[in-house]
Amino acid sequence: MDESRDLADYDEPKELDMVFGGLESIKGGVNDLYAAAERTAKLAEKPRLYQFCGTEDFLYGSNTRFRDFISQLAYDYTYEESPGGHEWELWDRRIARFIRMLGLERAK
Repeated sequence: MDESRDLADYDEPKELDMVFGGLESIKGGVNDLYAAAERTAKLAEKPRLYQFCGTEDFLYGSNTRFRDFISQLAYDYTYEESPGGHEWELWDRRIARFIRMLGLERAK
């Protein structure tokens, strides 16, 4: 799988170059989510993973490709989606939900 294709569709290539130094520098490196998942899958203790994406998010395709990929590995993994785009209002609700899932919510 060429995981860099998920970023190749990103509409701000200059931003990717500034952050990562270009797509080729990502593949197999510390910023390669697919490679990190494969390396970590071999460990006895793996992190719990939670992924959420709005169905109208411009990154929806790359999110579902990663969902399909990670589902083949032995992780405690939760994927959720709902209508919405690439927006903080949507993420804020899911971050609060994830904190509750982890049992990290403070008593009120």
